[in-house]
Amino acid sequence: YVGVTKTGSQLNCYVNGALAGGPFTVSSPKSLGTSPIYLFNGYTSSSANIGCLQVYNRPLTATEVLQNFNALRGRFGL
Repeated sequence: YVGVTKTGSQLNCYVNGALAGGPFTVSSPKSLGTSPIYLFNGYTSSSANIGCLQVYNRPLTATEVLQNFNALRGRFGL
C-alpha cells in the first residue's frame, strides 16, 4: 500500500500506513488547472498493477492514511 499526501509545498510518502519518506519540498502552484496526473509513468501493464486507487480533494492526515491501510490490508493480504 503506497500513499502520497501533498499539503502546499510539502509532500509525504507512506508505505503500509507508515511514513517512508518526507517531508519533501515540491512546487506549489495556487491556481486551478488541467494538468494530467501520471501513475506508473514508463511502466508496462505487466510490471505495474493497481488494485485500488483513492484520490481526495484534500490532503489526508497521517492517521487517515493509516486508517485507509488498515481498512484495505486484509483485502490484499498485507
